[in-house]
Amino acid sequence: MLRLIASLFITVSGFLCGEYFAERARIRKCQLKELVTMLGHMEIWLTSYGMSTEELFMEIYRKGGNYGRLFSVKSNHFTDDISSDIRTSSLEMKDKLADYIAGFGKTDLKGQLSLHRLFSYEVDTEYKNAAASYDRYAKLYRVGGLSVGIMAALLLL
Repeated sequence: MLRLIASLFITVSGFLCGEYFAERARIRKCQLKELVTMLGHMEIWLTSYGMSTEELFMEIYRKGGNYGRLFSVKSNHFTDDISSDIRTSSLEMKDKLADYIAGFGKTDLKGQLSLHRLFSYEVDTEYKNAAASYDRYAKLYRVGGLSVGIMAALLLL
């Protein structure tokens, strides 16, 4: 009887392990999608509205989200503060985003838009890779976890 209960726990553990890896892949995909959307908004605000850096960051903060909540303008050195906050987060592409934000507003609008498009391209490429990876491996993680759990349970019996 105890072996049967232990086998059940091992099977469930394997399944949950697979779910964990599938969820990590989903979170990565969702975070990168949010970053792609935020960068799209930033380009519109830069080109169409001609916002200053401070106004732009305040608008991103108002939008909210995992990335947006880090764009709180607290002092006169807000690019450094925001960059530091981003580095300490657990978000995707945090170091590249922090470097991008640290240098934000240090060139003219044409140079800033060029840097912005380059960074947006990198993020978009990373998002497409994460989405493809999630679509390809999420089911595999779940089935693999369950299969390993069942095999370990059978070995126990």
